[in-house]
Amino acid sequence: MGANGLRVIDGGLGSPDLGGRVMGALLARARLHKKLPALTPDVILTTAGTVATGLRASRQNGVPVAVLVRAIRDIMPVAGSAAKTLARRLVYGNAPWTRAPYLIANSRFLRDYCRKNGFNGPGWVVYPPFDDEPLETPWPSSVSKVGMIGSAPNKGVETFISLACRLPQIEFKVIGDRSVRAGERRIEGNVTRVGWTNAPLDEIDSCDALLMPTRYDEAFGRAAVEAIRRRKYVLASSIEGLPEAVGDSRLLLDPYDLDAWQDSLTRLVRDPGAFRAAMDRAFKAAMELGVEAQTARLEQALSEMAFPPSVDSKE
Repeated sequence: MGANGLRVIDGGLGSPDLGGRVMGALLARARLHKKLPALTPDVILTTAGTVATGLRASRQNGVPVAVLVRAIRDIMPVAGSAAKTLARRLVYGNAPWTRAPYLIANSRFLRDYCRKNGFNGPGWVVYPPFDDEPLETPWPSSVSKVGMIGSAPNKGVETFISLACRLPQIEFKVIGDRSVRAGERRIEGNVTRVGWTNAPLDEIDSCDALLMPTRYDEAFGRAAVEAIRRRKYVLASSIEGLPEAVGDSRLLLDPYDLDAWQDSLTRLVRDPGAFRAAMDRAFKAAMELGVEAQTARLEQALSEMAFPPSVDSKE
């Protein structure tokens, strides 16, 4: 099936039982290898878990293959039972993701992380594209409500709740809290916990600032860019992919220094204007992450894989 130039081969994963999914996926793989030559691809893209299938298709069609890595968890060992592990290897093969000759990551941090963990080939960075409408309104003139996305420990929720205890005059909102049912909210003092929502931008828009006290496992920091594009102040951890997302070092903090977070948030509440120069710079960087720009980056990466520049080229 297909539409608008996109062709889709059913992966056979809709069966309710493991055996049915495995058989469906095997049949889908067979159909893929049969139909792929007629599609005349220039490049084959694969996930970390399906590199073996991609390498086989690459050899059969004589085209390069690249692995897409969008998060650290993509390249971590997959947990599960021995039966599930065997089924995955039966369907997708057992080649490690590092055997892919090319790589596309969603941040410089993640690309470098992959290289430190065994990938040795050329790699490109294509940031997550943003198609939301950026606001051209002024930055908030006052800050009385701050939010954060997610409630997992690695997101720094303990830091967020500790700040709420220290600064009771400010309203705090945890957006996408796992302890709250989807579509519901729970109020605990000056903290509002919002369950899963399909409209996170609406919740971000209800805040004046967004905090990202992430402690690890943040390949890029999409929520930071979303908040900046919505004209919300942002304070974020100075680790992993967040510096690329925020765009100004003056908005970055040590994720383990609670006093520094309290000091910066207090200054933001007292004098938002002191942060506007940094936010203007962050907004400019965020505007470069639109769909058009990242589509161009992806097309450039694919072009360089399919048609490598000559060693004699002056480019």
